[in-house]
Amino acid sequence: MNEHGRNRLAGSMILASLAVIFLPMLFDGAGIERREVPLMPVADAPEPIEPIDPTTAEWRFVEEARRRRQDPTGGDVVGLPRHEPVARAELEDAIAAGPALDADGAPIAWSVQLASFADAANAERLRTELRDDGFEAYVTASEEGGRALHRVAVGPQLDADAVRRLRDQLAERYDLEGMVVRFTLAESGTDDDG
Repeated sequence: MNEHGRNRLAGSMILASLAVIFLPMLFDGAGIERREVPLMPVADAPEPIEPIDPTTAEWRFVEEARRRRQDPTGGDVVGLPRHEPVARAELEDAIAAGPALDADGAPIAWSVQLASFADAANAERLRTELRDDGFEAYVTASEEGGRALHRVAVGPQLDADAVRRLRDQLAERYDLEGMVVRFTLAESGTDDDG
């Protein structure tokens, strides 16, 4: 038998096998089994987001951060507690935990303090340079030991890992060894000035 004849014989056998398998399914009266596809459950509508109450610590945090970012001409914040560097272990714990709230319900935020000046003009010059370079810098003023201190910081950030990277970026760019500090808000009427 030649090649052409063998191919025809093989094709005929394959077709006959398929007919033996599938023809009874078509002509036995049962046909192809119909399956019901389950419907996807309808998701409940998301609960509406409640607006932030303007009397809460969270709202004061948002407003204070916005004010410090948008006021390029001044607006020192007087009476803040002394900035203490955050311990490495506390920063690592905050990075692992992610964003959190403090006891007052305000977001825990971080800043990078770059410098402290006795002269307000020096602090303003550094803040202006930082803002010109695109950083969200602010100045806090307080009195320690009978003398005024003006601290220049960048932030705040809610992500502790982001503030650590920001500290490294600022150190490389400005050759200033900044320290990570907790961003705190001064309550109105708590100034040392009266």
